[in-house]
Amino acid sequence: MNRSAFSCPLPHLALGFLLLAGCEPSPVECEDAPCADAATRDGSSGSSDAGPESDAGFEARDAAPEMPDAGPVGMPVDGFGATGDGVTDDTDAIQAAFDSGEHVYFTAGRTYLFDSTLRIDADGDQIIDGQGATLMAGTEMSRGVVVEKATGVTTIRDLTLDANRSAEWAWKLESSFDLYGVEVRNVWSDDQSAIGFFATIRATGNWTVSNMTDCVCDDVVAEGNGSLTDAIGAARCLLYDYASTPADLDAVFTNSRFSNVFGEDADVVQLRSQDHDWTTDSSITFVGCELSIATRRIVKEFASHVYWYDTTFTNISRSHPRFGYALETGGFISLSNNAAEANDPAPVHVFDGCTFNGSDFDNRIINVYARDVSITSSVWNDVEFRLWQRGGALCVTDNTVDEGFRVYEVASPPVSYYGPVIVERNAGARANADETDDEAPLPPPVGDYVCPSVGR
Repeated sequence: MNRSAFSCPLPHLALGFLLLAGCEPSPVECEDAPCADAATRDGSSGSSDAGPESDAGFEARDAAPEMPDAGPVGMPVDGFGATGDGVTDDTDAIQAAFDSGEHVYFTAGRTYLFDSTLRIDADGDQIIDGQGATLMAGTEMSRGVVVEKATGVTTIRDLTLDANRSAEWAWKLESSFDLYGVEVRNVWSDDQSAIGFFATIRATGNWTVSNMTDCVCDDVVAEGNGSLTDAIGAARCLLYDYASTPADLDAVFTNSRFSNVFGEDADVVQLRSQDHDWTTDSSITFVGCELSIATRRIVKEFASHVYWYDTTFTNISRSHPRFGYALETGGFISLSNNAAEANDPAPVHVFDGCTFNGSDFDNRIINVYARDVSITSSVWNDVEFRLWQRGGALCVTDNTVDEGFRVYEVASPPVSYYGPVIVERNAGARANADETDDEAPLPPPVGDYVCPSVGR
């Protein structure tokens, strides 16, 4: 992909999805409602595994089945024996529906209780249509729902997962996913990490699509012995983890809200590249999202080629009723690589049209081991940018700033630079407050430098 020509595509789905009249057999007769039309991926009444082949990259999003504008899709989960009364254990019935490989739907307004981890792993494209229903964890489990298909894309819409302080990792995403209107709440752990959406991407896995649209994560808590100050594990709304980086996977998160993450090590969103492969064409893009309130960081960005568009970042204040214990050393946005290796900085971090809301707790964007950072056309409300140890190749241009704005360095030994620091064409009380020390032993280099393209 040509980075200078990068656009920010919204998730889309292919044409050609067909609903066929008639009933597919199900383990339980449809007693309460007529059997729904069966929907198969190849437009026939044959095997559900016969999905279309997928190309890698952006074009692979076309492999997902088309999502109708309204109405249920496929077979009812109730037809497999689920009650949706919020009391009866529906685990086996829901699992049978998922195992069928067919498109399935829940009944609107109902709550489906499950008491052990659910798995979506039947081969081929599959739609899980929540219709506004709620999945509720009933007993303690390490994982709520695991998505792990060898082939195909899992498309989920309009479904709430209430972890109910029981499921410690609500969604574990191990293969291609397209999520629309999926909500997760009440994620809690006192003996390991607590995570709303946890995606693990492997180069050898089934990864062609990785999208979330209009999704919500709210209230994630990691504690120990009933205290935020004794947490055993981390708390995250979204952990997007490149265990190994695919050649070309463009993850897109659109109009989604991630908020209220509490614990000793609590970040709203963490992006991580464990293999440090900065040469691939993979990227992570957020469009029109809201990230807010955590007791450590809003963003821990230890990955490369990350694009933030029209996104708002709001830090927690000390007066927040759930401030609890907070560790102030991390900055409310942190840019680095995964292992803090001095000679391997993570490249390309773009913020365009964003709003940064600092607080009396922490108002710093901190650059540790990152380069090619561009922040443009954004609003800075009591926020400053700090270069620490390694960094540079920084462009802060065409922003609206206030009296709390500055760009500065602080480190021992002094900062080593990967490129110049460009602070210009900003508007506000301290429009171009570049306080980096030109007399330091390792000042910002001079010469030609082109700021990273905003990509849209």
